[in-house]
Amino acid sequence: MTVSLAWTLEQVTGSADVFAALEDAVRLWAMSSGLSEDHVYFAEQDVRRHENEARMLVRLGDFIPRGVGRLDHDYDVTRPAGQEIEYSAVEVGELMVSLQAFAPKTIGTGTTARGLISKCMVTLGLPQYRDALNAAGLGVLEKLPVQRLPQVVAGKWEDVALLEVRCSLTLKVTDRTGYIGTVLYDIETTPDGET
Repeated sequence: MTVSLAWTLEQVTGSADVFAALEDAVRLWAMSSGLSEDHVYFAEQDVRRHENEARMLVRLGDFIPRGVGRLDHDYDVTRPAGQEIEYSAVEVGELMVSLQAFAPKTIGTGTTARGLISKCMVTLGLPQYRDALNAAGLGVLEKLPVQRLPQVVAGKWEDVALLEVRCSLTLKVTDRTGYIGTVLYDIETTPDGET
């Protein structure tokens, strides 16, 4: 007897999509400071830095898995043939998100780095920013105190402030497959009539 089983495994979503959505959500949150998108950049980006203007640097730390991942499955007969069964590998861990603001003014009226960072810290409690982060798989665990780190650049003081937020991050990769659609077999009979 020969049995031929055929099934397909289709990747629906992957961790690359998760990090793109995460970057978008964190950028949106950083822009709650009042800075425009071209003044908010990630540490690894090659962009014009606006050295003499207020700006914000975003860093996403390393993903640290917590515990053991899990495998979830779901069956939905309304999905197309060959995709009725959905498997999801889920890993939960932590990620540090850092926002570092720079401003030419250290005190007085106008934009200071501490003012930009403090606004981001407070807006984290607003639903539109918290929901965007949650939709990207990021949950806020702890906001660390705002640190003020002024520095001298080219003989002038530059205001620098840092906010670090410890977050949970859920990574999920989903694949779909279906039940066996066709089984092919050959029946061989022996001379004495046995199969």
